[in-house]
Amino acid sequence: MTDSLGTTPARAPFSGAASPNAISSGYAMYITFVIALVTVLSNADKNILSVLLVPIQQDLHVSDTAMGALTGIAFSLVYATIALPMARIADRGNRRNLISIAVAFWSVMTFVCGLATSYITLLLARIGVAAGEAAAAPSQSSMVGDLFSYKHRGAALGFITVGSLVGLSGGAFLAGWITEAHSWKVAFMVLGAPGLLVALLMFFTVPEPKRGVHETLSDADDPVSENWRTSMRYLLSVKSLRGLMIAQIFVGVSFTGYLTWLPAFLMRVHHMGTAEMSLWYGIAIGVGGALANVVGGIVSDRLARRGTRWRLYFMAVMMLAAAPIVVAALVATHLPTVITTMIIYSFAAGGATAVGGATLLELIRPKMRGVGVAVFLFCTSVVGGGGGPLLLGAISDYMKAEHGEEALRYSLMIVPVFLVLAAIGFFISSWRADADAAAAGRPDIATS
Repeated sequence: MTDSLGTTPARAPFSGAASPNAISSGYAMYITFVIALVTVLSNADKNILSVLLVPIQQDLHVSDTAMGALTGIAFSLVYATIALPMARIADRGNRRNLISIAVAFWSVMTFVCGLATSYITLLLARIGVAAGEAAAAPSQSSMVGDLFSYKHRGAALGFITVGSLVGLSGGAFLAGWITEAHSWKVAFMVLGAPGLLVALLMFFTVPEPKRGVHETLSDADDPVSENWRTSMRYLLSVKSLRGLMIAQIFVGVSFTGYLTWLPAFLMRVHHMGTAEMSLWYGIAIGVGGALANVVGGIVSDRLARRGTRWRLYFMAVMMLAAAPIVVAALVATHLPTVITTMIIYSFAAGGATAVGGATLLELIRPKMRGVGVAVFLFCTSVVGGGGGPLLLGAISDYMKAEHGEEALRYSLMIVPVFLVLAAIGFFISSWRADADAAAAGRPDIATS
């Protein structure tokens, strides 16, 4: 039984029965808005720890390496591992229900972070946040692939990524302000509460989209994988995914390490208070990043009409452009120059999230997208996102005896190195991208 949109009813069981018709463009935009709200919460709850790193560190008396592990590998390892089985459910079950449950769970666990009294209890609560956010990620990307064709996925993912940046910058400002007025524990509690409302909005107003309506593959050509072995065999057969994965791992090291330690950099090296830091951090990341994803999504959609490889060219060029800009931001001593170059850097490099996501959706068959996204999350989150903060924290600890608070400035210099390596990976991926997109069902690729 279906509703007027040709989709499963809002109270459909956790079965994910395929809808017989595509969702209207207007309702697809509404669903995209709700998914963007989910990413607002996700990034606010995920990145609040970076903003509160210094006050938490002072309260709990732990090293940079320990905080790097807490913000990086401890979170990312759980996040990526949980995403793998959740991806199987996303490819077979009702993605709307899975996202609703996940949002409610991680919001409760964010609130619980505010009750932590030691490093271990905070670590356990953060593991809960990671588990909840991991359950939602594959479903969100998979749904976007079924809501829009390749012509509009970059713009849709760009809009959703703007939501993530609103969450990151807005959450940073709110967390900093609440911490100065009350405490870091209260900040966790306040940011965790709204998630329950968004979970209800997702469950009661968002239908489950039909899979594969924008591709040319038949059910026989696009089967749901029966086991992990066949899933991995398929993903390994898509040659352009190898370069894309390597590039995204390098992006993860540079982006996550930078985002995690930038608040501490502003506080230690430029002597900002928590509220002042959170304001400038939010502006530096949010303004440039939001523009990058809106512009990057639209521009890459236009470029992609020539072929999928053009999205990869776009990302490679942007990574190369971003490398010297972040160096300028790190070596500058004049605060307005620091903030300006940070905004420019966010604009140059920030579009990789939306454009990379759109590229991934083009290269993978529709009924394998959940698994494909999860495998990418595992590699990029554990190796890239997890390793980046830990690596920078360890380098900072090692150099602190000689350079003091300036050690963090020097440890962040590893970021442009990984940006250049990411650009190389994107170029390598472009060699086979068009052929792989055609095999995944892109209808026009033969004439690109």
